[in-house]
Amino acid sequence: MKVCEQLQYTMTHHYNDPEVLLNSCRLLSRMSLFTDMCNTLSHNNDILNLLLKIIDNYTNDPQLLIRCAFVLGNITGQHSHAAIHLHENGSIIESMLSLCKVYKAKLGEKTTKEKQTVTKDVLCKAVRVITNVLQNEKVAVSVTPQLIKMFVSLGQIAAQAKIHEIALNVLCGLNNMSYYNKEGSLFVKHRGILTDFLIRLLAVNNTAITIETLGVLGNLTQYHDVVEKLAQDKHVIEIAATLLDSDNSDLVYKSCGVLVNITKFKEFHDKLPSKLITQCIEVLCDVGMLDVELSTVTLYLLWNVLYLKEIKTDEEEIKKLLTLLTDYTDHSYCNTESWTSQFHPVAKRLIELLDTGSELLPL
Repeated sequence: MKVCEQLQYTMTHHYNDPEVLLNSCRLLSRMSLFTDMCNTLSHNNDILNLLLKIIDNYTNDPQLLIRCAFVLGNITGQHSHAAIHLHENGSIIESMLSLCKVYKAKLGEKTTKEKQTVTKDVLCKAVRVITNVLQNEKVAVSVTPQLIKMFVSLGQIAAQAKIHEIALNVLCGLNNMSYYNKEGSLFVKHRGILTDFLIRLLAVNNTAITIETLGVLGNLTQYHDVVEKLAQDKHVIEIAATLLDSDNSDLVYKSCGVLVNITKFKEFHDKLPSKLITQCIEVLCDVGMLDVELSTVTLYLLWNVLYLKEIKTDEEEIKKLLTLLTDYTDHSYCNTESWTSQFHPVAKRLIELLDTGSELLPL
C-alpha cells in the first residue's frame, strides 16, 4: 500500500520532528481500525519497528506514545505474526514495561486532572499491548519476574484508584499468561503473590474484573497451596458460592470452575456453604441445554461435593436431582452433539452412583 510506504518514509526521514511523527501516527491510528489496512500494517515490519523505536525514545511525549501504543494494540490484537516479530526482533515486552514504570510513577504525582487522564491512557494502552502479545505461547512462556511484579503492583494501584480499565487489562494479561502455566514457569512459581493479589481484587465491585479474576484463579486452583491460601480466607469461597446465584452466566461459569478445583481436595470441604448443592441444582434447572458448558461444569461441582457427603442432603433434594438428570438425558429433551457428548456421560454416571449409593471419586 503506497500510503504505508509514504508514511514510513516520512516518519523515518523526520524522526527528530515529534509533530510530524504525531500526525503520522494519527493517520496510522485511523488506518489500524480497518481490517484490511490493519492487516497490511501487520506485515510491514519496518513500520512496526519504527513504532516501537518511537516508544523507546519519546518517553516524555504522552500524546505520541498513546497513538503509537494504540496502533500496536490494534495490530497485535488481530495478528499474532506481528506480535511474534515484535517480541523476537524488538523486545516489545521490555519496551512496554519501561513505559509502564515511568507512567506508574506519575500516577502518584500531584498534577492536573487532564495530565492524570493522559497518564492513565498511556498505561492503559501499554498494558493492552502486553496483554495482546501474551496471547502467544512463545511470549507467555518467556515472561520475566519484572512483568509479573509490574502487573501486580499496577493492578493493585489501579484497583484502589478505581481505574478499572487498567486493572481489567492487567487481569486479561494474567489470564492469557495462565493458559500456558506449565510446571516450572514463572507464572506458576509466582502463584503465591498472584493469589494474594487476586483475593484482593475479588473485593472490587466490578463484574468484568470479577470474571477475569475468577478466570485466573480457575487456572491457579489446580495447585493445592493455592486452594489452601483461598480456604484460609473464608470470604473467597463464600464469594464464589454466592456468585452461583448471579444472573450473569459468565460469573456463574467462572465461579463453578474455581469451586470444582477447590472441591477436588477433601480437606477443604468443611469450608463449603451448606446450600451449595441446592444452588447447583437451581443452576441446572435454570440453564439446562441453553448452556452446555455451564450445565456440565455444574455437574462436575455436584459430583465433587456429593462424594464426601460433608454437606447434608435430604431425600427430596436427591430425588429432585435424579429426576432432573433423568429428564435431561432423555433424547426427547435435547439431542445435539455437544449436549450428548459433554453432558450425558457425566449425568448418566452420576445417576448410576446416586441410585446405587456407590462411592464417588472427585473429578
